[in-house]
Amino acid sequence: MTLRDTYSRFLATPSTGALADHATLHYVSTTTSITDATAIIKHLAVQEKLLKKTKQKILDAIEGNHGLSVDVETTIEFSNGGGAYLPGLDDNFVADRTVTFAMVTIVCLVILGRRLLILTGSHGPL
Repeated sequence: MTLRDTYSRFLATPSTGALADHATLHYVSTTTSITDATAIIKHLAVQEKLLKKTKQKILDAIEGNHGLSVDVETTIEFSNGGGAYLPGLDDNFVADRTVTFAMVTIVCLVILGRRLLILTGSHGPL
């Protein structure tokens, strides 16, 4: 299984089982960081209440030995504020809006036993 496949599975169904215990998620454009696998999954659950990702399509990926750079086309419907993408933005500006943008994600992976786990992910729009 490729690193791209591992990350695609995580995008489809995020779970703590796919993350290292000390995983970290960084939003480059807002300097927001979340550390710990459980905290990341909780953060993603909160984001689902604020916005709905209707599409996440991997456009391209470059794999290294333990890392991955992924270009992801993301379509989001904002329902309650800007979430982690536009924190602090008033609902009036984004409510009921749909946007599509490309996002670069840098992923570092570690092998633990027979499992390939996501250690770090950094998101930023192109």
